[in-house]
Amino acid sequence: GRVSTTAMTSAMAHALASTATAEGKVSRDWRRAVRMKEAGSLFRGRVEAANRGGVVLRVGRLAGFVPMSQIEAERVADGAEPAETRLEKLVGKRMVVRVLECDPRGRVLILSEKAAATTMAVQKLEVGMTCRGKVRMLADFGAFVDVYHEETGIKGAEGLVHVSELSWDPVVHPSKVVGVGQEVILKVISLDAERNRIGLSLRQTETDPLLETLDMLMPVVEANKQGRKKNGQPDELLPELVNICRMLQEQPGILQVEAGRRVVERRVVSQELEIWLTNSQVQGGYNLLARLGNKVQELHVVSPLSREEIKDAVARVLEEAAHSQPFVQ
Repeated sequence: GRVSTTAMTSAMAHALASTATAEGKVSRDWRRAVRMKEAGSLFRGRVEAANRGGVVLRVGRLAGFVPMSQIEAERVADGAEPAETRLEKLVGKRMVVRVLECDPRGRVLILSEKAAATTMAVQKLEVGMTCRGKVRMLADFGAFVDVYHEETGIKGAEGLVHVSELSWDPVVHPSKVVGVGQEVILKVISLDAERNRIGLSLRQTETDPLLETLDMLMPVVEANKQGRKKNGQPDELLPELVNICRMLQEQPGILQVEAGRRVVERRVVSQELEIWLTNSQVQGGYNLLARLGNKVQELHVVSPLSREEIKDAVARVLEEAAHSQPFVQ
C-alpha cells in the first residue's frame, strides 16, 4: 500500500529530532571534555578497543585514544608478545586518565594514563620523600623517569631528573650517568600542581663528596685544633680566597670571616671557583664552602644577615673580584 504523506512527514520529523538530540548530547560531551582538560580533571573509564598504537576509552559518547606511550609502562612491559597483543589484553579493564588534547572541531580526544598518575603523585607525594624510578628517556637537559612509590600507591607517574641533579660531579650528558631502562632511587625535590610536574634528584640520595670529605676525613673537632694563628686563621688559606675573604669582610653586615677546614680531593671537584652556602647550623652566622679544582675550603661568616642577604653579598664580591659566574646555593 501507499504510505501517506502525513506518516512520511512524521517519520522524518522523528528521525531528525532523534539526530538532533544525539548531536546535542555529543556536543555536551565535547564541552565536558574541554572542561576536563582545562581543570586537569581525572576520568575513570573502561578500555573498549585496542590497536597497534594504543587503546580506545569511551568518555560519554566520545571515543578517546590513549597512545601506547601514555599507558603506564608496567601494563605494556616489553616481552615476547607483539605490542598489539599486549594492548588487546587491556580491553575491558579500567583505566584512570587525564585529557591531553581536546579538539571538538577535529574530533580529536587524546588521553593519558601517565598524566593522570602524575596528577595523583603531585597530590600524594611530599618534597623530601624517596621513591623508585625507571629511566624512560634521556634528553640533553635531563632524564625522564617513571615514578613508583609503594606506600602511596603511585605507579608510572612522570618525573624529571634535571642534568644538574644527576650527580655531584659535572655532567656532560645524562647518558654518562644513567641509561634507559635503569632503575634508580630518587628524592622528590619539587611538586608543581599547576604544570603537573615532579622534580627529582639522584645526587641528593647520596652524600655530597665535598661534605663527606670534610665531615668524615677531617672532623670539626680535629680541624679546630690544627695550625691556627692567634687571630683564629689557619696557617694557610687558599690563595684564590685571600682577596675574596678580605672583600667579603668589608661588606655591610658581615662582622667576621674565618677560614675553617681545608682539604685536597683526589679528583677535580670544580673547574671554576664555586662558593656554596651550606645548610649547616652555625652559631652567629653561616658556613660557606669554596671549591676550585681539587681544593675545598670552609669559611665561617659571622653575621646577623639573612641567608638571602649573605648570598647577595657573596655574589657582589665575586662579581667585583672579576671571577667567573659563581653558583651560590
